Amino acid sequence: MTAAVTIENMKKADVTVLTIAKRVGEFRKRQRLSLDQLADRAGISKGALFALESGKGNPSIALLCQTASALRVSVSDLMDES
Repeated sequence: MTAAVTIENMKKADVTVLTIAKRVGEFRKRQRLSLDQLADRAGISKGALFALESGKGNPSIALLCQTASALRVSVSDLMDES
């Protein structure tokens, strides 16, 4: 059974994307990495990383996994709002 697309579910997705954006930036800055350094470490483009940190679009699972691995955290850590 698939979940219905509702305004509430869309809002939750937007909040999750913004949480991920914030957390990626926090982890990157805590590790004193530039956008270029993290993008290189993750094997992604600087543009993709910038979009992720800006909360633009819907990041793929692969992008989240690559970024989390490069930051040495879990994908769950990127989604944690605390």
